[in-house]
Amino acid sequence: MAFSALLVGLGNPGPKYDDTRHNFGFLALDFLLEEADRRNLPAKRLSAPRKNMELWAVPLFGPKGRVPGEYLAAKPLTYMNLSGEAVAPVCSFFKLPPENVVVLHDEIDLPLGRLKIKSGGGNAGHRGLESISAQLGTNNFRRVRMGIGRPLPGRDVKGFVLEKFTLSEKDLASQVARQAMLGLATLFTEGLEASMRLLNGFDAAKPAPAPRP
Repeated sequence: MAFSALLVGLGNPGPKYDDTRHNFGFLALDFLLEEADRRNLPAKRLSAPRKNMELWAVPLFGPKGRVPGEYLAAKPLTYMNLSGEAVAPVCSFFKLPPENVVVLHDEIDLPLGRLKIKSGGGNAGHRGLESISAQLGTNNFRRVRMGIGRPLPGRDVKGFVLEKFTLSEKDLASQVARQAMLGLATLFTEGLEASMRLLNGFDAAKPAPAPRP
């Protein structure tokens, strides 16, 4: 089967890291898998080329229903800093070029509630992205950057990203994850610019505008 794209959610494996800020990518993919179940078109579990990734064939849905094409969804089990060692073999096995890879990840340079999509560019010190760039030999893949904000001055960044979302933060994170899935649907039906318009102005922390009378 030929696949249209590989959707990679970044995180660390194991229950210790569940619901942590650094596992935002895993959270987003969970919404994709849950939506497939809800529509009675469950994702199909696949064997990864190496045993360092959870891999599914999954349908993608948008506001207008199912998006054309077949998609791979993946959670690397290598720990964040070695994510590329899981991603590169999958791309090679399924003959997917880097530009057909979309990585969903946490982003400290955006506040919680915000997200942005971009193609290529720098990795801003994100070890998971750096590993993927190194293993693919290019930065030419797409990224959905899901904000977690920065820690207060004096706090350790590593400790901050490995903390669990608070209950109120988890609600915002869930809204962002849902919007990310809509952004992917738009990406594959209308293109990158349309997806940017949908995602880059979104802010789950702002109240929705009141309906017009």
